Amino acid sequence: MSAKTPHRHPLVFIAFVLAILVFIMPTQADLMFAAWASQSALPMFLATVICFPVVLLPLIAGRALTRRYPDRWCKSKLATATWVLLAFGAFCNCAGWIQLATAPPPSVDATQQER
Repeated sequence: MSAKTPHRHPLVFIAFVLAILVFIMPTQADLMFAAWASQSALPMFLATVICFPVVLLPLIAGRALTRRYPDRWCKSKLATATWVLLAFGAFCNCAGWIQLATAPPPSVDATQQER
């Protein structure tokens, strides 16, 4: 009988697919741009708080199970690629937050000044 070869954990693959859908496709970028255009921090905060855990939870669970059961699951390059996509998303989020923090306050219209 031959020994069973370990496979990659499916949660790591799911995290990679979610990272592509959230950070590469315009999902998170559209949410952040809409929030930035409205000069509102709450939608930016919600987009950040929702998008990152959607990818992080299956990635961390898959990595933990891979380390716990090395005879059943092997390491995957998709985990590294997912971490790179998360770093890219974090960089873009930081740029958005910096732009929001340094943006001048919205100007008051002339019609509002007359009242």
